Amino acid sequence: MFLKIKFFTINKSLLYFHVRKHKKEKSYLVNSETKEQALNYALIKLADKNYEKRKQGAITIEKFIREISITEAGIQNQKDVQLKSDNTDIMTSMSKSILPQSSGQQKIMQTINLLINSFIRSNEVNHRKGGLIALAGVALGLGKNIAIYLDVLLPAVYSLSQDPDVRVRYYVSESLYNIIKVATDSILKHFDFIFQGFVD
Repeated sequence: MFLKIKFFTINKSLLYFHVRKHKKEKSYLVNSETKEQALNYALIKLADKNYEKRKQGAITIEKFIREISITEAGIQNQKDVQLKSDNTDIMTSMSKSILPQSSGQQKIMQTINLLINSFIRSNEVNHRKGGLIALAGVALGLGKNIAIYLDVLLPAVYSLSQDPDVRVRYYVSESLYNIIKVATDSILKHFDFIFQGFVD
């Protein structure tokens, strides 16, 4: 009788564990869905004719990118520690070269490409304005991790430097300012591109 009670107690605790685990997974999925909904809502705001709404959309994009970027930086630090544990320089360089693009980097690039294709290249003036503000938000969200994305961000911003709408051209300057402010030293190798853009 004692053994049966003990066995039942163990099973009950295991059942409770599985229920809690299931609830955590469900909570995570809801949280993930909420982020996607917030991102979609931000994209709608970016296309609004009201500046404040476009700004709110850009702030949401910034927060979304910052969260991914911080997580990505933590993962990269773990990889660096693992690589440093190998004393062979050749093996270390080989390991770095075969590291695949992380899911975080893929999400960031997907977001940037979405902003370029749906906003920067849009025929709607407000879409282009929203796209430029959003790319500035992406830069602010990336922070010190912006370097590897400059080859995509800068051409996208400069593609509207000759836009017929004066406000769009103003947002080009504003977006560029934010990108340069965040990039600091990383922007130096792109100086020729930036200078040529102003000359043209």
